[in-house]
Amino acid sequence: MIKGYYITRESYDSLKDKTIGVAKKISDQLDYFNSLKDVQCELLSFYPNVPKLKRLSVYFTNTFYDKYLEKVAKVNFIYVRHFFPITKSLISFFYYIKKIYIHCQIFYEIYSFPYDIEESSFKQKISLLIDVFYRRKLKKYIDHLLTFTVDKEIFGMKTLHIENGIDISRVSLAGYDETKKDEIHIIAVANFNFWHGYDRLIEGLHNYYKIPRSQKVFIDFVGDDNAGYKALVDKYSLNEYVKLHGALFGKNLDSVFNNKDIAFSSLGDHRRNLFGMTSALKSREYLARGLPIVTSIRIDIIPDDFKYCLRVPEDDSPIDIEKVVDFVTNLYSNNKRAAITKEIRSFAEKYCSMEYAMQSVKEYILKS
Repeated sequence: MIKGYYITRESYDSLKDKTIGVAKKISDQLDYFNSLKDVQCELLSFYPNVPKLKRLSVYFTNTFYDKYLEKVAKVNFIYVRHFFPITKSLISFFYYIKKIYIHCQIFYEIYSFPYDIEESSFKQKISLLIDVFYRRKLKKYIDHLLTFTVDKEIFGMKTLHIENGIDISRVSLAGYDETKKDEIHIIAVANFNFWHGYDRLIEGLHNYYKIPRSQKVFIDFVGDDNAGYKALVDKYSLNEYVKLHGALFGKNLDSVFNNKDIAFSSLGDHRRNLFGMTSALKSREYLARGLPIVTSIRIDIIPDDFKYCLRVPEDDSPIDIEKVVDFVTNLYSNNKRAAITKEIRSFAEKYCSMEYAMQSVKEYILKS
């Protein structure tokens, strides 16, 4: 039997709520590892369930994670979801793993890169200084640095590329009401921040309605508004056409996905110096629901000739809504919606599954 641990800094309580994106992803990865023949993988939370003042010791001591060393004795691998900041205690933990359990493979997943620009508050900047100092030590102990980006090297280490995957069976197809033919409905789902760039979409809608339109366009935003979109919608008097739902899950989220014609992935990755391509989980969900996608950055699993993806400029310019309208109208002409939904879902089943996403990791685990 091949034994391993999936290590995360998320708390056990937060991971019980499968409506949270991080919890869903960790659960899907863990389920996948345990679906492999002769593999047993357990979840291990490094959540610092101690008073905040005592947590500071993780930055300055070697011993904060020592209590877990005996727990991971004689396992074949550990899979670690990125810690921020990387600290002296974490490096010490890896040091002793490699010293005591020399044959244990360490997989370290960086789920967002580059991430330096994302840390904007004073507290985050202090944490980033600590992270920058200690992350350069990872290369001494990590066997496989996993990334979703095209970077061949991170922190002085060669990377092993993986994809983001989801459990397709958990995602419902978007339903559709044929009576809405004269309207175009857009959806965007995220925990909205400035790098999502959906202000470009609102600006584009504002430009679109500067003249009277027979073809009405509506947008549903689903997620916490950390980017001030409500203020922008109010500024342009677009409340008739834009709805901000806040965070939704389960059947409530399924309901909002119904009657949507197209889904918007990120429009602002360039704002955090991310170019090339992305592996965003949300793009997988859009595809699994059978919806075409608009994106400014290449999505890793989508080929350039994929006819159900519209690329827009990778800059801060307003989105050209007329082009989106033309794209949607042409796609769904001749009552092809049911066939298109089925084709996109089939694509997702092939390229968005955990089996496809974790293939490179699987090969190393089974060799351990």
